Amino acid sequence: MTTMVKPIEQTTALSGKFAQDFIKDAYKKPSISAIEKNQRAVQLLKKLRG
Repeated sequence: MTTMVKPIEQTTALSGKFAQDFIKDAYKKPSISAIEKNQRAVQLLKKLRG
C-alpha cells in the first residue's frame, strides 16, 4: 500500500503598507465575544447599582 504525500507549500507573506494597515486594523477592533462580554458586564453593574 502506498501513500501519496503532498509537499509543504510556502505560506504567503504580507508586506508593505497594506500589511501594516491590516494589522493595525485587527488590533483596533474588539472581537464580537469581547463586545458581548462587556455588554454583560455593564448590565451586571447596572443591576448591582440598582
